[in-house]
Amino acid sequence: MTAWLRQWTPRLPDGTRADIRVLCLPYAGGGAGSYRTWAAAMPPGTDLHAVELPGHGRRLPEPPAAGLTGIIEALVPLAARPGPPPILFGHSMGALLAYELCRALIAAAALPAALVLAAMGPAHLVDRTAQRALAEDPDALLAHVRDLGATPPEVLNAPAPRALVPRTMRADLGLLGSFPDPSTDPLPARIPVLALSGRSDRPPPGRLSRPDRRIQSPVRPTRRP
Repeated sequence: MTAWLRQWTPRLPDGTRADIRVLCLPYAGGGAGSYRTWAAAMPPGTDLHAVELPGHGRRLPEPPAAGLTGIIEALVPLAARPGPPPILFGHSMGALLAYELCRALIAAAALPAALVLAAMGPAHLVDRTAQRALAEDPDALLAHVRDLGATPPEVLNAPAPRALVPRTMRADLGLLGSFPDPSTDPLPARIPVLALSGRSDRPPPGRLSRPDRRIQSPVRPTRRP
């Protein structure tokens, strides 16, 4: 398996085809391991994969990806490989990645089964100024990583790994500011889209009901406790 993907459900026996494929994309600073516990909730016959970006998770020692284009180009052939069309799921920054991957798959005539966007508004509402300010303040950046609570304490408390965490977050904050302008071509109406948020998440429900003006599909907004 490529370094870009980690599989969390057991591999199916040779000659057995998955009924469902789910491909999860990570939030800023997150790795594929954040989706490991999802395997227990998957129905039989499901392949659950999560993306491991360079400079994240098990690939932490690697330099982070230089930009959005390289990430999408690496993921398209993996998402479009033979089998059932994937359900793309993205949380926070991963939602923007999932959206752009969806657009690239459509361009490659490899339509995904569905697009699920969680805890993220559209790209044109990202506060790029705030992202840049946070990236340029090492203390604030490390405090932000601690507040997110997604990085294991043993990583933040060990000098060598801890030194790599701000680098990863700086790269991701830069990535958040690089997503295309909403004037690009919209998704076709035949792609089902589900938008998810928690009750205390921002953006508010009105933003979730139309997470991006480029989406022509009917969007089903759902809020969870």
